Amino acid sequence: MSKTLTKTERKYISTAINFNYRIENVGTNGIGFWDGDKIMPVKVGSVCESLIQKGLLEEFAQTRYIRKTPLADDYKCKNRNCIKGTIVVYDEEEDDYHKQGECPECEGIGVLKSPRNRKINQFKYLGISTNGTCVNN
Repeated sequence: MSKTLTKTERKYISTAINFNYRIENVGTNGIGFWDGDKIMPVKVGSVCESLIQKGLLEEFAQTRYIRKTPLADDYKCKNRNCIKGTIVVYDEEEDDYHKQGECPECEGIGVLKSPRNRKINQFKYLGISTNGTCVNN
């Protein structure tokens, strides 16, 4: 199963990864809302199902909510100056931050095409350090 995300999937899951929102109140018509806010509707369809199959989203509370999994955090852009897809730099002369454009690594979305450090993060999630000892004792 491919863990590389398409641009549509990356835009879909970016709200969950960047803002830590979940989809609530999924009705029979396939429309949910980010964090239950009626101003931010989201369609729960084929893109959402493909992200569930890849293990990045999960259904819980009898399919009333859909939230991101710990594996989804590996797709967040780790560029030092990237904040939700925008490069922000500090200008010492003006003592202020300035936007410098889109991040080249995540293409302005804030979510990478493929995960980084998946093995290390997977071990940390399971409670095992990289040298093989148990962390949660």
